[in-house]
Amino acid sequence: MARDREGLDEAVRSVCSSRADEKRRAEDEVERGRRRRIEELKRQVRKGDYSPDLKDIARLLTSAMDPTL
Repeated sequence: MARDREGLDEAVRSVCSSRADEKRRAEDEVERGRRRRIEELKRQVRKGDYSPDLKDIARLLTSAMDPTL
């Protein structure tokens, strides 16, 4: 019985660890995407390819910080 319990505990730890790793990777990808969007916006502005008005800047920076917007 104790052996079964140990096996079950190990399986639960493995699943939890895998899920935590997946969540961490997903969060890292979101952060990298956010950084890429901000850097691309900065590049376009510096190069003169993009001439935003105040409303555009606020919207783009907000959406870069929160991808659900």
